[in-house]
Amino acid sequence: MASVGPERKTGTFSSSIEPQSRKTTFYLFSCAIVHEILVIQLFVTGKELWGHIDGSDPAPTDATKLGEWKIKDAQVMTWILGSIDPLIVLNLRPYKTAKAMWDYLQKVYNQDNSARRFQLEYEIANYSQGGLSIHDYFSGFQNLWAEFTDIVYAKIPTESLSLIQAVHEQSKRDQFLMKLRSNFEQVFALT
Repeated sequence: MASVGPERKTGTFSSSIEPQSRKTTFYLFSCAIVHEILVIQLFVTGKELWGHIDGSDPAPTDATKLGEWKIKDAQVMTWILGSIDPLIVLNLRPYKTAKAMWDYLQKVYNQDNSARRFQLEYEIANYSQGGLSIHDYFSGFQNLWAEFTDIVYAKIPTESLSLIQAVHEQSKRDQFLMKLRSNFEQVFALT
């Protein structure tokens, strides 16, 4: 059967896990939802129906056009429902338009950037090589840093961005090197 919407990936959410793991599992669950939201956004935009989600294509008042609009809106709602985890679908039942569903998902599952920025700064500050290989350590550090800078750079005017990026590159290098195992101390001297 041909796919008619974004690919759906389901996962499990267990409450019978250790308390420390529960926090990590909830975070991963939230990240998966944010990923699903991005996939929906790209898919609906590709189908030229993003106006149903952002409100730029509101329901018309003309009865003949309204019927056609409702069909397209139902199609978008079906893609949303088919793309998210079944645990969330019931939360969307009260919403009767794609825009209302989308607004709910954005409100509930899109983390406040200030909170996420703080969390990322904390994770970067506490991230160290420990028992990781240099490749795994670098990859994990790069992922944290990339998400952090995406949040920071989003609010910086274009004319100031290159200056901030230069400062962050130096800070990134220093943060990375400070957390290497001691057998890499000769690397510090080279910088």
